[in-house]
Parts: sequence; C-alpha cells; structure tokens
Amino acid sequence: MKMPKVSCIMPTCYGERYVRTAVQCFLDQDYEGELELVVLDNNTEDHCFSTFAFDEFKYIRTRRKPVGALRNEAIREASGEVICIWDEDDWSAPNRISNQVARLLSTGKQVTGWHNVLYWDEGASGTYKFYFESRIGANHPPYAMGASHCFWKSWWEKHPYIEQGAEDRIFSDEAMHRQQLDSCDAGQLYVARFHGSNIGGLTQNHFGRHKQFPAVERSEFPQEFFVAIGDESNEEQ
Repeated sequence: MKMPKVSCIMPTCYGERYVRTAVQCFLDQDYEGELELVVLDNNTEDHCFSTFAFDEFKYIRTRRKPVGALRNEAIREASGEVICIWDEDDWSAPNRISNQVARLLSTGKQVTGWHNVLYWDEGASGTYKFYFESRIGANHPPYAMGASHCFWKSWWEKHPYIEQGAEDRIFSDEAMHRQQLDSCDAGQLYVARFHGSNIGGLTQNHFGRHKQFPAVERSEFPQEFFVAIGDESNEEQ
C-alpha cells in the first residue's frame, strides 16, 4: 500500500529560538511515505532565517498575518495529500506522523488530533498534562487541540481555517459536528511548551472551563524531549 505524501506546515514568528528543534523533529520522523516541510516565515527582516539552511524544505517569506491566514497560505503551497500542523516551539516524537496517518487510515475520519497533551512550562521548569474535561455532559465528545491537527488536504479545501481568531477550535468543531474527528490522548508523541512569547505560563485563565492542567512527574515525559531542549537533569520536578 502506497502511503500518502504528508506536508507539515510550520508558520514561524519567534525567530530561531525554537525552530531548530522543530526542524530536527521533522528530520527524525520514521514515516515511510514522502514528507515535506513548508516553512512560512513571517518574522521581521532582522529576525528572519537568512542564515538558516532550508535547502530540503519549502521556505516562504510572508508578512505578519493571523494564524489562520498563515496556515491557509502554507497549505495552499503544500503538495501533500495529508497536512500535519507542525508548531515551531513544540517537540514531536519520531513516530508522530506515522501514528497520526495510521489513525486517519484506520478510522476513516478526515481529521485526527489530541485532546490530552503533555506541557512543559519553560520559565518554571514545570511538567503538566493538559486534560479535556467536559462539563457540558457525558456525551459531549472532546475536540482536538489545534497544534495536533492532522487531516486530509481535501477536507481543508472545503473547510479552511478562518482567518481571524479561534481558528483552531472552529476547525476542530466543524470536523467533530460532522462526525469526521478522531481525537485521542497524545501519549508520548508530543510535548507543547509554555513560554513568555506564547501564553505566559499556567497562571492565566486562558484555556477555559473545559480544561485542566494538573502537574505530573517529570518521569512521565519522553526523556528525548529533555535531551532535545538541552535539559538532561535527572532531578524530578
């Protein structure tokens, strides 16, 4: 069986602070099909990747835009049948893409993603797990976090991201309401990062009333993540 070509899309806005780890995660993927990384650089001229080697990737300079607009622009440039969101400041395990494509193929759904994800608080070196906790009712299904979306490009062609705010949730809800969303626990496949440039830590009530962030032991994280970010301490946080 020929595996579908996957295009990972990575809008960037933090300069080179995080992007090298994300690129290395892409290069380490064990997916047996064809892969492509579309990098959409909307940094200012003095922070763009003029010294970064992108010979293997599709690299596009663009102006500042909302995230939904950037994702749509990157997907239009993508040549893959499957699109995988690839956030520049997060870490992905080598089997992330192969796992997510397998779920698309086995479930027959148009979109897959995660509702439970490990989080690293960069400022406090804190380890947490994001849980979806529905208080709407027992039958309310979980959504999938925006950074975890993996989907058929043909679905996006009919349901593109909106270009002004809440793009992640609306994209996920559209698939959920049409019974085309597969959402599961990320397990060891992914670690998201809190830092001063994105959300500013866990003290803000940013995530709404259907989510919780209990602390977890450092040992619950994939240890490869700490190696990738240069924090290999054995001390439990």
